[in-house]
Amino acid sequence: MHLLLIAGNLSLVLGTIYFILSIFVEKSYNGISAKTQLLYMIVYTTKYFDDSIMFVWVMNFFSSTAFFLSFRMKETYEKKYDSFWTEILLIPLFILAVFVNHDHSPFSILNAFSEYLESLALLPQLYLICNRKKITKHMKVYLYYIYAYKCLKMLYWLHVYYILDDLNIRSLTALAVEFIILSVFIVILHCKKMIRSSYEAKATKSQNVFIVNSGLLSVTSAKPDEVPLITEEAEKPTTI
Repeated sequence: MHLLLIAGNLSLVLGTIYFILSIFVEKSYNGISAKTQLLYMIVYTTKYFDDSIMFVWVMNFFSSTAFFLSFRMKETYEKKYDSFWTEILLIPLFILAVFVNHDHSPFSILNAFSEYLESLALLPQLYLICNRKKITKHMKVYLYYIYAYKCLKMLYWLHVYYILDDLNIRSLTALAVEFIILSVFIVILHCKKMIRSSYEAKATKSQNVFIVNSGLLSVTSAKPDEVPLITEEAEKPTTI
């Protein structure tokens, strides 16, 4: 197996381990989409690679664990936000795997279905984050690990194409779709963070100016020089 593919798989494994440990440590399933973990469990159940079968088994175990933790921690699972309709992914993608495939053997169809589904499996999680309008720290780290995995896998396929002159259009297209989705989401996430930080900085600055101005007003109002004085001439009655 190529070094880039090993590094990418390791990044995904470490990110998933961190993700699961965070659930146990915080004892909370807040901000996590059980539907995305279910889709990943289906992905690694239907995936078949001769050169990385151990990796598939490991990821299948992790995704299954992450999915079933939603039942154990159902008190903290935000089901109302995890409302993405997964049927619009499963049925069309399976039909696509059956008809857009050069080989119609069962393993080839399942392999194509797993690649198509993996490219869109994060949509329920991203939908939950947008619907919830907040992202947890461990979920943010987990998404960055997945993004690193996709970047390394993209570099691997580019290496295969330019060095070995071999191109798997189906795998590269599915990978490019997920890479674009994640890239757009991360850019939007950073833009919202920058806008929020800028707004908070302006709000803090305006509050500080108000406090300083209020202090100056209180100080200046206490100055005796500014108190209107009554002169002796003003006190004298006017004579006709």
